[in-house]
Amino acid sequence: MDPLTIIGAVATISKTAYSAYNNLYTFINETKDVDQTVIELAKEVHALNRALEGVKAGLESRTVADAGKRRSDKDNKKLWHTVYGALMDCRTTVSTVKDRLGS
Repeated sequence: MDPLTIIGAVATISKTAYSAYNNLYTFINETKDVDQTVIELAKEVHALNRALEGVKAGLESRTVADAGKRRSDKDNKKLWHTVYGALMDCRTTVSTVKDRLGS
């Protein structure tokens, strides 16, 4: 995995998380009596979206680009493979939430 592919994956997952959060937010505001669990889920999805946006900003930074140039290809490949695996776990979670919300 290369950094650009990973940045693209982060952007896609973040967009999906934001969509799920918006649907939860709308549901909460339109419903008079909302279970606390739903409110907490909305907070967690929103926090995940913020974390993904932070990761995206970090990966796009010059510091990360410069650090990548100083490391060996083997180290870089291992790092990006690990980051990509973590992102795919996030994608699974976000996709499950979105599917269950029907959004």
